[in-house]
Amino acid sequence: LWAARERSEVSRRRSLAAYADALGALASALSHVPEHAEARRLRAELAWQRFLEAEESGDESEMVVNRRVAELFHDGSLAVALREEGALQVRTRAFPCDCLRKPRDVAPEDLAMHGWHPWSGRLLAGGGPPPADEPEPTSPVSLRVHSSACRTIPVPGAHVWGWKFGEEGRVLVPLTPGPGGEPPPAGVLEALFGNSLFRPRGPGILLGETPAALPVGSWLVVAVAPDGRAARSLARVKRGQQTVLDVTLFRPDEIPPGFLPVLETESTVQGDREVGMSRNARAVRVPDFFLAREVVSAGEYAEFLAASGAEAAARRVPRSSMSPNLPWWPKENGRWVVPTEAWFAAAKSEPDPSIGFPATHVRAWDPEWPVMSITWHDCVAFARWLSAREGRVFTLPIGDQWEAAVRGADARTYPWGSRFDATWCNAVDALRDGPRPVPRSEFPRDESPWGIHGMAGNVQERCLSAAGRQFPRRRQERSAGWSRTSLYARAAHRMADNPASIDSSSGFRLAAVVRLGAPPLED
Repeated sequence: LWAARERSEVSRRRSLAAYADALGALASALSHVPEHAEARRLRAELAWQRFLEAEESGDESEMVVNRRVAELFHDGSLAVALREEGALQVRTRAFPCDCLRKPRDVAPEDLAMHGWHPWSGRLLAGGGPPPADEPEPTSPVSLRVHSSACRTIPVPGAHVWGWKFGEEGRVLVPLTPGPGGEPPPAGVLEALFGNSLFRPRGPGILLGETPAALPVGSWLVVAVAPDGRAARSLARVKRGQQTVLDVTLFRPDEIPPGFLPVLETESTVQGDREVGMSRNARAVRVPDFFLAREVVSAGEYAEFLAASGAEAAARRVPRSSMSPNLPWWPKENGRWVVPTEAWFAAAKSEPDPSIGFPATHVRAWDPEWPVMSITWHDCVAFARWLSAREGRVFTLPIGDQWEAAVRGADARTYPWGSRFDATWCNAVDALRDGPRPVPRSEFPRDESPWGIHGMAGNVQERCLSAAGRQFPRRRQERSAGWSRTSLYARAAHRMADNPASIDSSSGFRLAAVVRLGAPPLED
């Protein structure tokens, strides 16, 4: 790794030296012949290339300087690029079948999601034995999910509105460009955004026939079908290019309660220079999936334990990382319960010191806290249990899905944008009385452009996929949780987690599969 970094640094220094030499030669030529057309063109193009690099890295100062140089020297050669305009084509579509509404038998060999088994975490292409501690199904399972053969069809007649993301209060929000126009039908924005701090400002602009010419930048799109189905999606309009956005419209009963669609669009993952282990940036198109708005709570996990057998529940109860046989939750009438303030107040004798949340100064749990201090195996077991109960394919998100759900179409650093404030997510410095978990609904600014809450802090989130080719048996873990610094809140940051390890700040969020057999994602 260090050798690769050294090679990269050597290459960077050589590139800078070549750039400096080119600037020097052009400056010399222009000092003798200020109107030299070829020299002016080359100077403008060098500045424009630097502008594009600065734009990609988010260096605003370099963007301003190099754009101004390009404007001064281009003499018309960059006129189209400098217009800051592109085009957006929106195509609405839907699945004509009822696979997400009516269960069907799914063969064991068809249980695949982007190259991974959703309930064991096994890499299907020769990835060795699964890390999960329960065997995969060997007989058909009744599930509501599309097969690999299901295809969408166009939905004609949909109306599409757009808002351009811009900064308001140092976070990115969808803003109406100019005066706007006719707003979406009554109730559409309420249904899609509720009381979110990131609800679109103003009526938006009705795009009409697409492709439509739009300013360069990141856009929120809302599509409404003639039958009332509506969806949000995200697109990045690129300079001088046409972006094609396919928006899938789901019926309300096709979306699991508590989940939100994360629709296919071009996202950028990794590539964060502030994250030491970040890989090179790459563009991905993650097919449609559903992601839980909130992480799994302690109260929800208690339901899972109650539905499990006594032996399994004892094995999966939140427990000490130092002494895994030491549970942090008490047992009453044969059931593991969340040790809330009310439970402690009602206790007839002093509870065992291990009961509660010994990791912080706050002993009592809140049922709305994320569940923590369990293993990756326990998270996968919960997903499989809920899948059987609801007839869905619930699983943990793979790393690319998780990161795309945070960064949207504009490669933002955090769910809310690219600036950080310690009060915007529950990382280690957020609370005056010291770090601790909080109920899931707190920190409303910690929301992604897809509407997913709490992806920067409060709990580290386990993923289904491996932590990389070097660590095939370890699983990815994302987010800062309540106990780590802002570095961990960056969307590109990822850790390698032992599936059997227990951490008092690690929990999980569920994804729901829309269509089985989707092509593997490079993760």
